[in-house]
Amino acid sequence: MSLAVLLALSFFTGILKWPGFIQWFGLAPRDIQMGTLSTIHDWTGLLMGAVIFVHLILHFRWIICMTKKMLRGDNKCDS
Repeated sequence: MSLAVLLALSFFTGILKWPGFIQWFGLAPRDIQMGTLSTIHDWTGLLMGAVIFVHLILHFRWIICMTKKMLRGDNKCDS
C-alpha cells in the first residue's frame, strides 16, 4: 500500500514539474510552489526506492525459487 501511495505522489508531482504542463492548464508557475513540489517529488522517489529494496529483501527466497523453476523447467523448489 505504501508503495502505491509513493508511486502516485511521485508520478503526480513529476507530471506537475514537466516543463510547460502548468501553462497548458492555464496556470502560472508562480501559482504552484515549485520548490515544495520538487522536494515532495525527490523524497517520494527516495522512499519508493527504499520500499522496493525492502520488498525485494523480504521476497528474496521466492524470487530465487521462481528463477530456478523457470531455468530448470520443473515445478519444485529446493529448500
